[in-house]
This record gives sequence, C-alpha cells and structure tokens, in this order.
Amino acid sequence: MSLKELEQQVQQLPKPDLAKFSEWFDVFREAKVLTDAPGNIAEAQQEEVLRRQAEYLANTSLATAWDDGFFDRLRQRLADARAQKAASH
Repeated sequence: MSLKELEQQVQQLPKPDLAKFSEWFDVFREAKVLTDAPGNIAEAQQEEVLRRQAEYLANTSLATAWDDGFFDRLRQRLADARAQKAASH
C-alpha cells in the first residue's frame, strides 16, 4: 500500500475508528519514532505526556477549545497570577 493509499483510507474512517486509530498511532509513533529522534525528551517528560494524553482520552470533555482569544486570555491569567504572587510577598 502506498502512502497516498494509506492517507485515503485514513480519511475515509468513521469518527470512532479514526479516534481509535489516532490513539494507536500516537502510541506507535512515540515508541518507534520519537524515542529514536536526536534530542528526544527525557523519560520523565515522555511519561508525563503519555499521562496527560491518557487523561484527555479518558475524558475529552475536559479539553478547552482554542479560539482566536485563547492565548490572550492565557497570557492575562498568567499576568494576574504573577501580580497576585508578587503582591503577597
């Protein structure tokens, strides 16, 4: 099967099957590709990424959608937290 044929097959998967395939491929890629990459992340970091992935997959409703203002709101929340921390010292 060529890469193009594989792409076409993946694009035709029903959503539930695509979700399962994506989960499997992430684990496969992590095991086969990322661990051999130069400058790969530390084992503890890999474990944390996989923990967060499992947490997300267990309850996708906890995820926050990224809209145009997401990063602006995030920056503001960080600035507010830093100001509050500085004021308490």
